[in-house]
Amino acid sequence: MIAGMGKAQPPGPDSRVDNPRDVEVTGDLPMSLTTFVGRERELDELRSLFREGKRLVTLVGIGGIGKTRLALELGFSASDLGWANVYLVELALLADPGLVDGAVLESVGGGSSRSPLQAAAEYLREANALLVLDCCEHVLNAARRVAEVLLRRCPSVAILATSRSPLDIEGELVWQVPSLSMQKRGDAGEAGASDAARLFADRASYVQSRFELSEDVAGAVEANRSPGGRHPLGYRAGRGTGSCSFR
Repeated sequence: MIAGMGKAQPPGPDSRVDNPRDVEVTGDLPMSLTTFVGRERELDELRSLFREGKRLVTLVGIGGIGKTRLALELGFSASDLGWANVYLVELALLADPGLVDGAVLESVGGGSSRSPLQAAAEYLREANALLVLDCCEHVLNAARRVAEVLLRRCPSVAILATSRSPLDIEGELVWQVPSLSMQKRGDAGEAGASDAARLFADRASYVQSRFELSEDVAGAVEANRSPGGRHPLGYRAGRGTGSCSFR
């Protein structure tokens, strides 16, 4: 559960923009066990898009680049955007597209139904909420239908999707997730290392508590980035689900 200060605002498109902090946010999001590193600019841009009234934003990028972690971080700051509820629908393990509607209903807490998507839409009809559809690429048609139904029937619901491919529906804003910045920071922290090197150092510290990020190590991390933006030395570290080993 995520909690903000103050009393919940009634549902409505204006409450999310005009009273961004006067809400109490509820919803189940998994707490991350690792530090979120970098991506301040990306988070600011995504927040601005929703403040401007965008209702469907799809984070698109290659596997392991950090789409899920970025979406969760935005969800954690929901009180700043005025949402009263944040729901996460995890689709990665669903092999059958026919299970997607039920997963949505289960996520929002609407009970069970023979028509789960319709039940979810009715449950969210007056809700002021953000729905995160995570890992849509293998169930695109089902995720597309969910987004279309909820956006049309639930005027104060916004959707943040993550996928390797866009949902390709009307009103969707496709946002390409970039690789972590390779530009050295201007501050003195960690020898002014880039966000990519800082991420590697943070994950390395879980394996070797005395690990220190030297200029040589930072250079090696940056030199080992693949053309697609991934870092072989710390693959999937951006999502906090991988592991690193050092000799």
